[in-house]
Amino acid sequence: MRSTFAFILIFATIFGFISNQRISVPLKINDKQQLFFTVKYGEKQCQVDLIPAINFCSNVITEPSQVADQCGSLYVGDNNFAKSRDYIAKFQLGNVSANLQFSVPNGSQSMFYGAQELCFGFQSYAEQQNTLIELFQSGQLTEEIFFVGLNNTQSASSTVGYLDIGAANESQIKKGSNLISLQSSTGESQYSASSNRNLNYGSQKLQGGSIVFFSLDSPFTQLSIFAFQDLLSAFSQQGVQYTYLPDQDYAVYLPSIDKLQNITLGLVAQDGSVYNATLAPQQYTKLLSDGQYQLLIIPQFYTTSITLGYPVFESYYIGFDLPHISILIAEKAQQNSFEA
Repeated sequence: MRSTFAFILIFATIFGFISNQRISVPLKINDKQQLFFTVKYGEKQCQVDLIPAINFCSNVITEPSQVADQCGSLYVGDNNFAKSRDYIAKFQLGNVSANLQFSVPNGSQSMFYGAQELCFGFQSYAEQQNTLIELFQSGQLTEEIFFVGLNNTQSASSTVGYLDIGAANESQIKKGSNLISLQSSTGESQYSASSNRNLNYGSQKLQGGSIVFFSLDSPFTQLSIFAFQDLLSAFSQQGVQYTYLPDQDYAVYLPSIDKLQNITLGLVAQDGSVYNATLAPQQYTKLLSDGQYQLLIIPQFYTTSITLGYPVFESYYIGFDLPHISILIAEKAQQNSFEA
């Protein structure tokens, strides 16, 4: 009987690994305007909201260590690098259970204090826990890669998209479109793509950058201060009414977006060709409760880079390939609901 049970367990495990090449996790938007997902962890299946982190990160749950103990997590030792206590627990990710390591910071002296995240970014140090690497090493993924596709990010109270871990969800790619691998920018500590510096608002040329980052924790696109000023000048020349409040985090409000034009950005593919990504006005503005629109573009004082806010994932299905340190992009299928 024992050998039969062992065979069934091994078969189920192998089948589970094969069938779970893609783990799809629903995404929502929290009060800080960050993308997040809800997981349950530990023997007690305690619920916690975590963000998918892609910058310098680790698997972190900031809470008193006794909470991790009470939830049924296994303490595995101290992490002197992160000044934290390390645990291992079973996490429910979508419809898949997986054992993951995570850290509980020892107060504010920890570099990760306050973080609530699972890490999908680069592993610069062995002491950093990484969800992609751990899922791959346990056999639950065949590739250390993940994709993001979003629907309507204006609706923060419901599921706005999915984090697809391990493989692309082909239903999210527009018919006739293919995933294009972009050139990465060398020397960066996070996922990045190269740009040919072509940045345009309609036919108006703006100052572009050679490096492009993608954000999962902010809807705001960051342009150089010069490109931002040129954009506001283009608004004025076009007769677009707006209110600019530089002393309030450079906020810009508009009564209407009817006259706004698309913003296009030239990305460089691995074969050297140019892939033009487009942001429609609905993706770089947000409708507020008072009927005004907020411009989701802010200036930065770095002139060589651009960071695209997460509304870009409404038009494009974008993948992040950890082993190859690269980004993949395709036009996203437009649909009212997501197919996990």
